[in-house]
Amino acid sequence: MKLGCVPSPWDTKRLLYMVRSPSYQEAVQLPAEYDGLADYVYCLGDQGDVGSCTGWAGAGLMHAIVNLNDDRLIRFSAGSIYAHARSYCNPPLPDDVQGAHPLSVMKTLAKDGATTEECAPTDTSYPFKLIECGSWREIAAEYKIGTYRQVPTDPESLKAAIYGVTYVQPYRMPDGAPGKCPLFIAIPVYQSFDRADDNGGIAPMPVENEPLRGGHAVLIRGWKLIAGKPHWVMVNSWGTSKGDRGIYYLPFGYPIWEAWMITDDAPLPPPGPEPPGPARKSWWEVFRIVWDKMRGKIYHEEVTDSMVKEWWKSKTLWLNVLAAAIVIVQALQGQPWLEPEIQVAILAVLNAILRLVTSQAIAGTPVGKRLAGKKPG
Repeated sequence: MKLGCVPSPWDTKRLLYMVRSPSYQEAVQLPAEYDGLADYVYCLGDQGDVGSCTGWAGAGLMHAIVNLNDDRLIRFSAGSIYAHARSYCNPPLPDDVQGAHPLSVMKTLAKDGATTEECAPTDTSYPFKLIECGSWREIAAEYKIGTYRQVPTDPESLKAAIYGVTYVQPYRMPDGAPGKCPLFIAIPVYQSFDRADDNGGIAPMPVENEPLRGGHAVLIRGWKLIAGKPHWVMVNSWGTSKGDRGIYYLPFGYPIWEAWMITDDAPLPPPGPEPPGPARKSWWEVFRIVWDKMRGKIYHEEVTDSMVKEWWKSKTLWLNVLAAAIVIVQALQGQPWLEPEIQVAILAVLNAILRLVTSQAIAGTPVGKRLAGKKPG
C-alpha cells in the first residue's frame, strides 16, 4: 500500500476561491445516491512502489474532464504530473520524502498542463525516474485547466460540487443534464484501512488513537448507500485487483483533509433573485468621475439626495477608529505588530482607496450640507 500525499500548506487566499456550500433548498434536492460518472472516472492503474498518488489522482481527473468535455479518451502521464507538482511545493519537500501537495498538483495542471502517457511513461518503481519526450511542453500546453477551487469538506458541500449544484461546468452530460465533476481529495490512511480489501473495498472508520500510515490522494466521483449508510465512491490508484476493481467506499464522516475541483467558469451565486445593478458606465465616464473626485469637483448633474449619508455609515470613519484601536492594543502590549512606518503606509493607502470609491458625503458636514441642498438641474 503506497501513499504519498502531503497536506497543502495553509494559504488564506484559498478561502477567496472556495466553492460555496449549498443552501438548505439545494441540499435537500440532492439524490440519496449518485454514481453517474462511472464511465469517466475509474482506476487507471497501480502507482507501484512510488508515492505518486497525487499524480495519479491528477491524471485521473484530467482523463475524466477531457472525456466529458470533448468525448476523447486520453491517457495522461501520472508520473509527469507528480514530478512537476513536486517542483511547485512550497516549501519544497526533501528529496528523501516522497509525495506532493494537492495544491501543487492544481498549480501544475493550470501552469504546465498534463502531457500524455505516451510522451512520458509513468515509472512505478523506486527510485522514481521521469523521462519525457522532447515535445512534452507543447503537448501539455494543449491540456491546461482554466482554474481550480477548493471545496468545503462537509458531505453536503462535496455532493453539491460533484452534482453541479454550486458550480456549473461548461459541458453537459450525455443525457443533457448539467455537467458533473469528480473531486480531488486528500485523506489520512490509518492502519485499519487494509481491511477494506477483504470487505469489497468498504473502508472502516478509524478509531481513536489509531496509528496513521500517511496521506493519500484519490478521486471521489459520487456516493452510494451501503447497508443504508452513505459512502463516497472513491477511485484509487492501487490497481484493479484491490478493493472493488480499484474502487473503494469511504463512509461519510471519514476524515478528509482537503478537496479540490477543476473549474472554468465563475461559481454559481446563491439562489434567489438578484437586485438589478446600476447601468454600467463607459471607461471615459469612470475616468471622469474618478478624476473629478481627486480634484474635489462633483458634476452638478450627478448630485442627488443619495449622495449624503449618516455619519455611522462612513467606512472611512470606522477604518480610522479600528486603526486607533489597534494602536492602543499595541501600546498596551508594548510590542508593535509591524514597523510603525509600514502601518502608517497601509492606513494611508486604505484611506486613499476609500476616498476614490466613496460617492457620499456625511450629513452635517460642510460638503454634506451643500450637497443636501442641491438637486439635479
